[in-house]
Amino acid sequence: MVDSDLFCSQLEKVARILQSRHPEREKILLLMDNARPDISKKSSEKQKDLGIELVPHPLYSPDLAPSDYHVFRPMQSFFAGKKFKDRA
Repeated sequence: MVDSDLFCSQLEKVARILQSRHPEREKILLLMDNARPDISKKSSEKQKDLGIELVPHPLYSPDLAPSDYHVFRPMQSFFAGKKFKDRA
């Protein structure tokens, strides 16, 4: 089970990695659902301290999820026209 302490620890690890890979960026954007650990007071303070801004996931709108445009669309373009051997 993920509680606020574990979530804050994970945020620190992610922030450290992202900041080392992209030191030119001033803030980190994370797309999150509305799960309990990421909306606690402790988690909110940790996000602010680490320069993390949460991008809210639209409620009841799976067809409007930002990941559809920023993750899956580039993957679709990358795999367009490629053929794969099926091992089934």
